[in-house]
Amino acid sequence: RIRIETRRRELSAEHDAQAERWRQRAHQLANQQPIAPEWAALCLNEILDKDTLIVSEAASNAHVLWNYLQLDSPATYYESLGSGLGWALAAAAGAKLAAPSRTVICIVGDGSWMFSSPIAAYIAAQKNNCPFLTVIFNNQEYFSTTEAILTTAPSGHASRTGEFPVCDLPEAGLYSRIAEALGLWARTVEDPSSLPSVLQEGVEEVRRGRSAMVNIRVSSSRPSADVR
Repeated sequence: RIRIETRRRELSAEHDAQAERWRQRAHQLANQQPIAPEWAALCLNEILDKDTLIVSEAASNAHVLWNYLQLDSPATYYESLGSGLGWALAAAAGAKLAAPSRTVICIVGDGSWMFSSPIAAYIAAQKNNCPFLTVIFNNQEYFSTTEAILTTAPSGHASRTGEFPVCDLPEAGLYSRIAEALGLWARTVEDPSSLPSVLQEGVEEVRRGRSAMVNIRVSSSRPSADVR
């Protein structure tokens, strides 16, 4: 028992130190534009409480969420481990139906959002009174595909030129305009200093019974041709 308790204290100290390094890293990136995913995740963590339920399909930023979202209770974080995209929005509506007292936050990439049939998902959520907050980590590309191309052909044309065919997605504001047309409270955030207050406004709208979207223009990890 002494050995186990000693080991527990050592691991707890190591865990807390790592969490503090991540927090400091996010603050170092707090003024970056487009917004650093680390800063976005840290701000998102601030609006969570014990009744929050996360549905996540932010494929290329999943590891950032794992580092920053402090969720210590069971049944608070759900993520699809399938090979395709498009699960998240309907899953969030279903989670709210199953747990109506919980605040449901759906975190997606812009590619995942498009694959999730958003018009159908939001209309279904509205008709069945299951509001949730959508948070988009919007890097304006299918970065998972970009990453796969670089892995498969590290010396190929795309890697040499920085041009990745059919991987670029529309400008960030389009998603918010679509959401507003469907009756959601929606904002696109490009200024990192405004992100904490916009996230708070969004979650308050959801708690009042209206679905909301915070569409965050985040930076991409795509390398440019001149840095390779």
